[in-house]
Amino acid sequence: MSNIPAAAAVSGMGMAVVDDVDGSETTAMTSLQADQLRVLCEKTGEVFQEDLTQAQAKRRFMELEEKAGVDVDGDGHVGHTLG
Repeated sequence: MSNIPAAAAVSGMGMAVVDDVDGSETTAMTSLQADQLRVLCEKTGEVFQEDLTQAQAKRRFMELEEKAGVDVDGDGHVGHTLG
C-alpha cells in the first residue's frame, strides 16, 4: 500500500483495495463539492447525486468537468478539483 491517502492498490486477487486513511471514502461530500457538482450536472444534463462521499464526488467532478470542457473550480485545469 502507498502512503498517499485513499490510494488504491491491487490485491493478489486483482481487486482494488482502498486505503481510506483520510476518511474521504466514507465521509459525505462537502458543501463546496456539492455546489460544484450541481453546476456541472446542470451543464452536462447529468443527474445530481447528493449521497456521494468526498472521494466519489471528487472523481465524479473530474469526469463531469472534462465532459463539459470547463474549469468550474477556477484552478486553471479541466478535470481537477479543489481538495
